[in-house]
Amino acid sequence: LKFEVLPNWNLSSMSSTWRESKLKPLPAWNASEIKVKDECKRECKLPKKTCCAKEKVKQGNFLDSTAPIKTETKSAKVNANKKPNRTVIKKAIIQQRQINANSEQDNNETLNNNNSTSTAVEKNAKILQLIDNAADEKLFCAIENLIIELKRLQDRVYQTNPTMALQKRRVVLGLREVEAHIRRDKIKMVIFAMDLEDGTYQYVSNVIAKCRQACIPYVFGLNRKHLAKICMKRATVAVVGILDHQGATQQFNELKEMIAELRKSQMNNAVIDSIALMSVADEHVKNRNN
Repeated sequence: LKFEVLPNWNLSSMSSTWRESKLKPLPAWNASEIKVKDECKRECKLPKKTCCAKEKVKQGNFLDSTAPIKTETKSAKVNANKKPNRTVIKKAIIQQRQINANSEQDNNETLNNNNSTSTAVEKNAKILQLIDNAADEKLFCAIENLIIELKRLQDRVYQTNPTMALQKRRVVLGLREVEAHIRRDKIKMVIFAMDLEDGTYQYVSNVIAKCRQACIPYVFGLNRKHLAKICMKRATVAVVGILDHQGATQQFNELKEMIAELRKSQMNNAVIDSIALMSVADEHVKNRNN
């Protein structure tokens, strides 16, 4: 074997220069800079949240009247500039109220106690045209008994099985809910309040037309406040839709027959006495409260 001899290079100097070229110089650290960085970190830390009153929501369900949803305290701040989320029906009601207020300002005539009832009826003049059944205390009692029984059965189902109570509801409240369930052919009966405002005339007439097409019985009875009291709601209730009458079929059939009889008797009368209808409803509510 033959080994080639390399030329006489200075390997020691070459290695040192090569290493110096490859190595990067370390940065110069100052103690003052390190302290400043630590101070910045401390300043950037978010302040600790003060122990404010948080909302403590108790478990419950809106379908169960015995165990409703409750909040102990309210910590959310109300924004004054935020516009309220109003539905189309609510906007129509507010617009009609403004029209009625402007008309009352134009008519500054003093009214006697006898004429005060007629002014209250004029506000519901359009709705009273849709009432095609006579009013009676028996009718009001039948409506009360049916809704109370269905509400009791619904609460009992919730106590045993909450998921089933949500799936199989017996009562639906509100114009939108009732109209949506009529499209699905799930409504068995519709109960309207007698003191509805004229702003809801278009929506109520549409619901009545759909009830007639689907042969669904409907009736006007009781006031909004009294319906809310029966349904255990704070806000007033305008319409109640019955989805399932199982467990209260006898009361349902009695009310259905009563509606047919009262509608026939009302068809004989050419003119509806709106003042008498409203007075009967008011007297019934007063007697119940007493």
